[in-house]
Amino acid sequence: MNKKIILFVIISFFLACDEDNTTHSGIHEGSIKFRTQQEIDDFSKQGYYRINGTVSIGEITLFGDDFIETDISNLEGLRSIEYIQGDLRILGNDNLTDIDGLNNLAHISAFLAIYGTSLKNISGLNSLSSLGGSVEIGNNNSLINIDGLNNLSSMEISFRLENNDSLVNINGLSNLAEIKRVLSISYNEKLTNLEGFNNLSSFGGAKIESNSSLKDFCGIEKALRNGYNGGFIIKNNAYNPSEQEILNGNCSN
Repeated sequence: MNKKIILFVIISFFLACDEDNTTHSGIHEGSIKFRTQQEIDDFSKQGYYRINGTVSIGEITLFGDDFIETDISNLEGLRSIEYIQGDLRILGNDNLTDIDGLNNLAHISAFLAIYGTSLKNISGLNSLSSLGGSVEIGNNNSLINIDGLNNLSSMEISFRLENNDSLVNINGLSNLAEIKRVLSISYNEKLTNLEGFNNLSSFGGAKIESNSSLKDFCGIEKALRNGYNGGFIIKNNAYNPSEQEILNGNCSN
């Protein structure tokens, strides 16, 4: 899938960022966009623990067809943040290989989006236990796993995982019990199984396609047995069992 197409799909979501720098004790009121390492380092001096607004780290171009280059290499300046009343968007940032500075972040009220990064892991999110929106992770060519999501038990909207060329497993979702809307996994060429969904009890619908090494769907058997109210599509993977084949135990090849 063309990476520019994905960016166009999400452009309206990413550009709707209203910045307002009104502050209260320990609380930053309004959305904030970090474009440089210096901005992150300076932010740490304010002692905020909460941001009431969307947090963007990096950004995409006006037309949504590429990421704007930044010099951001670490997020240590955000280590005090525990709560984001809005989205968290991490976009591009070729020099950023980990997000360990977010390891005190426990709550995001809306969306988590990680696109086009050089991250090898997202373990810096391992304190995140509450999420009010969707998770979208795409075009991260160095990302090996998503273990930082291991404390999430529910996703209020959808989960989308696409075009992560190095991703080998989704075991970081082992505590996830519910996806209220759509589970979408596509174009992750090294992903071989869905074992990370072994505790998933329900989803609204699922679309799993074009994962060229994916042969094991046993992880979604439990959720399928409990039923769903949306569509169910499996196609163009290394193995493409029907819903009934999965329920009959023929979930892997």
